Amino acid sequence: MAYPTLPLQYSSRPIRRDGRDEQRAVGGTTYIRNFYTADKVDWELRHKALTASDLATLVAHYAANATTTFDFTWPLDGVTYTGLRYGADALQFEPSEVPNCTDVIVRLVAA
Repeated sequence: MAYPTLPLQYSSRPIRRDGRDEQRAVGGTTYIRNFYTADKVDWELRHKALTASDLATLVAHYAANATTTFDFTWPLDGVTYTGLRYGADALQFEPSEVPNCTDVIVRLVAA
């Protein structure tokens, strides 16, 4: 099941993870470990002024897919990203400036 098509703010953004871990040894030498070969893309989506109907659609999608993977199409370029999951603290609800609406920040992570 694909992520629902809801209005996104321009501040929504992809977050690239390159799988690298950087640590310093006691002598100051930097060690880099690669945990995976290809970059993964996580998402911070910002939905502004969702109506009660849009909010119900989002919450229903979360309830049905909280532990499964799904696809998300980035509307700016039309690319579909597959194998995404809801991250920890996936839905953060905020009051909206628009009466009877809710702003929501959604965190999606690459599986």
